[in-house]
Amino acid sequence: MRILFTIIDANMVGGHRVLLELMDKLRSGGAQLFAAFPGRGPLDAAVQRLGVQREFIPSWRLRDPRGYIALARVVARVRPDLIYTHCSGAGEFIGVAIGKAWRIPVVIHRHSVPGFGGGRVRQAIERTLMRWAYSGASAVIAVSDATYQGIINIGVSSARVKTVKNGISVRKFLPSSTHARALVRREFGLGEDSVVISLTGRLCENKGQRALMEAARRLPWRELKLRFLFVGRDQEQGGLYEAYLKRLACEYGLSDCVTFTGHRDQIADVLAASDVTVLPSNADACPISILESMAARKPVVATATTGACEILEDGISGLIVPIGDPNAFAQALLRLVKDSNLRASLAANAYERVSSQFRDDIMFRRVLAVLEAVAPKGSKATACEKSVAS
Repeated sequence: MRILFTIIDANMVGGHRVLLELMDKLRSGGAQLFAAFPGRGPLDAAVQRLGVQREFIPSWRLRDPRGYIALARVVARVRPDLIYTHCSGAGEFIGVAIGKAWRIPVVIHRHSVPGFGGGRVRQAIERTLMRWAYSGASAVIAVSDATYQGIINIGVSSARVKTVKNGISVRKFLPSSTHARALVRREFGLGEDSVVISLTGRLCENKGQRALMEAARRLPWRELKLRFLFVGRDQEQGGLYEAYLKRLACEYGLSDCVTFTGHRDQIADVLAASDVTVLPSNADACPISILESMAARKPVVATATTGACEILEDGISGLIVPIGDPNAFAQALLRLVKDSNLRASLAANAYERVSSQFRDDIMFRRVLAVLEAVAPKGSKATACEKSVAS
């Protein structure tokens, strides 16, 4: 099977890591893969390492004809059997439009719950365009039950939509060496007696770095020897948001306990150096960072986004607190910091849950079933079945 991936951008966030896992398994199973996306960024090197041919798209903007023209030219040249889109909004619309023009099946992989901004007129237009795209696709994959329901709510037939929750390779979240914890702590000046609380994710308002600082300022962090690691980079504002967060840390008197690590390839090593992980986000459909923490056997405190509530069992495999309540978040952290038995219990239950329900091979089998169901006859990726167990 020849599959053309259309991708939202060249950054590297949770959704990108999911599609790279899928690419790796599909390629190992014998599929020919192509990737089309705008911009330059860490995704370039990642797809190159996989041996996937990269195609440049100028833009996924709805009213920019360059995106339509570029994608049509890519389709004419590579002749895919299937377009598999990991975009959102306009990118999904363009993928379906070109797929229809070339009579190529399109599968949309939706990584977030549909949302609409602006006034009533704009929302109505966005809903109409999304409904047309999703109803025109051969199939839609939703990464969570809430995402599935959001798609159904805009008027898309449930027969087109399949929920496939994100999965990760649990074994990849073992630290790279027995010394990883000590090495990372030494790199960032963290004492062995420090209680390290880490937040992994791009630096942006949605991921909750500011919310974590609001909680941190309510804690006796000096007395408890707390240190907070913000792991990720400011991809969206080119450093402006990171500068804002650093100013905020100074304003809140947290400069001595907050560390910005930038992008880290070895997330497993950062997690090994951590005692508690957090995700105080405003919205997440099926957050990879929570799954990674669970695989690394770390207790998690998360806000009650739809994704966190589907992944974690509150009080059993993690702690869930209300969105926008820094006092509740601070109290949950205080509870974990003071109770090592609770930390161990949550971590063990989290590992069991991610190992049994959120593995990458489970995700891949379900995705492959969707792709095989819509692919043209004669182009089935039957060889891909061999890669499921790998």
